[in-house]
Amino acid sequence: MKLCPGCKTVTHDNAVRCGLCGRDLSKVATISNLDEASARIKADNLASEKEIQRRSQWERRIWGLGLLGVGVALILFGAWLGSLASIQYPDLVYGFLLIPLGMWFIARGLLGWRAMYRMG
Repeated sequence: MKLCPGCKTVTHDNAVRCGLCGRDLSKVATISNLDEASARIKADNLASEKEIQRRSQWERRIWGLGLLGVGVALILFGAWLGSLASIQYPDLVYGFLLIPLGMWFIARGLLGWRAMYRMG
């Protein structure tokens, strides 16, 4: 028996191509029983699950750094707009409202998007 590396179907020993997905099986080693095939499938699934977890952790870190950057930029921009507020530009005092928004983005970047729901 041969185990297709693409679709994980079991075929006979003389198979050159997989009957389901058409992948080349000429270089695939034969297996002795179905227990060995199920063990290989479980090992492949475990390896792919670990790869998915590793990628999702990396993506969360990238998003977190991006949110931190947006938060810092909002705080700086809000402080700059608020500092420009004078008698001539009284409406620019609302620039200070960007500071809490920037703090919210920083908190989301550090704690994650669902941190508020996990705490409660």
